[in-house]
Amino acid sequence: GYDWEYLQPLRVDTDYDVTGSIVQWDRRSDDTGAPYDAMAFRIELVDVATGEPVAQVTNSWRFRRPSLGGEAAPKRLPVVKGDVSGDGLRLPEFAVDCVDAQRMKTMAALLRDPYRVHWDRQATQAMGLGGRVINQGPLNLSYIMNALHAHGGPGCIRRLTVAFHRPVFDGDRVVAGGVCTATSPDFSTWNVWLRRDEPVRDELLVTGTAVTTA
Repeated sequence: GYDWEYLQPLRVDTDYDVTGSIVQWDRRSDDTGAPYDAMAFRIELVDVATGEPVAQVTNSWRFRRPSLGGEAAPKRLPVVKGDVSGDGLRLPEFAVDCVDAQRMKTMAALLRDPYRVHWDRQATQAMGLGGRVINQGPLNLSYIMNALHAHGGPGCIRRLTVAFHRPVFDGDRVVAGGVCTATSPDFSTWNVWLRRDEPVRDELLVTGTAVTTA
């Protein structure tokens, strides 16, 4: 999961101090008894010129660990479905008709990301995922952010908190959207999501909440 909070806009030609640390690392077991490590790290940005905090990011990860009997075969996650209806104002949906594997490879190069599942089909084939590469989490979030920006304009997002349920593969058709759940004179709160429409209809991949300027 990601929790990204923007206290001020990020600006070009501005110097920032970046600090970070691991804030959680626990050994846990899931509901099947399989062990995993729960880890979270936090990164903070401070404007060098003013000393004011600009952004805080907390990312949470789960690392599957071998059981005492050896490495268990990966379990298929259940399909996550949900009600994305609501009476509030809805965001303009942002659709990606075909997630592009080449863009994943480009993003991996830009980020210097060595995780092979984003660009190597043999790696995902060995994992039992059919050889399709997996979209990066920040790219999935960018689709949701595009839907928010289509409504509120660039710079409207103040906080975005999400959980990832299933991976996005190359060739998928995905749609981002949201519904407003609360408003004030200054801010609006949204339930947001990213769903897969093909090959599985209305399968929720990412869900969460967002706070934007009203």
